[in-house]
Amino acid sequence: MNTLNENWELFCSKLGQFKRNKNGILALCPSHDDKNPSLTASYTDEKILGFLRDDSRESFVVIGKKLKLSESAVRRRVKNMVSNGVIEKFTIEEQNAS
Repeated sequence: MNTLNENWELFCSKLGQFKRNKNGILALCPSHDDKNPSLTASYTDEKILGFLRDDSRESFVVIGKKLKLSESAVRRRVKNMVSNGVIEKFTIEEQNAS
């Protein structure tokens, strides 16, 4: 399975012209004859994954504050990433007690 970043790059490559900004991209919509960019997509899911990779115990409230999102918005995005197979499992690694 492709990583989120690989999927993002594939998505962008299909758009033709687009502009990157700090939150994602702005592009001409391919489904209608656009004169002005009307399609937006954000890096929000990737940012959430980054926070969870750095500290998997970080709460959705804290992540939401960092991204200026509500706790429920972060929770919904994580749930969608699980449903879509972006997140396959949550794991715990234990050290052997010696």
